[in-house]
Amino acid sequence: MAGGKARKLALLTGHSSQETDTSSYEEFFKNNNFEVAVIDDQNLTSIPDEYDVVAIVAPGIDFQQPELTELTKFLENGGKR
Repeated sequence: MAGGKARKLALLTGHSSQETDTSSYEEFFKNNNFEVAVIDDQNLTSIPDEYDVVAIVAPGIDFQQPELTELTKFLENGGKR
C-alpha cells in the first residue's frame, strides 16, 4: 500500500496475563502503512470511530460483557461504532 493513505489501527493491550511488548507489532503495522495507537483495553468502554482496524495483542484474560459488546459493535458496523 505504498503511497496510499494510512489506515488507523488500535492496538489493544491490557487483557494479557503479563506485560506485553508491542514494539514489534507497532513496527510491523507502521511499515505496512498504518497509523498505530496503543490502547490499554482494560474496561474498554468504546472504540473511537477514527480507527479502521483493531488488533488484540496476546489476550490471556477474559473480556467482560460490556467490552465484548463494544468489540461486536465495531465488527458488525464494518469497523465503525
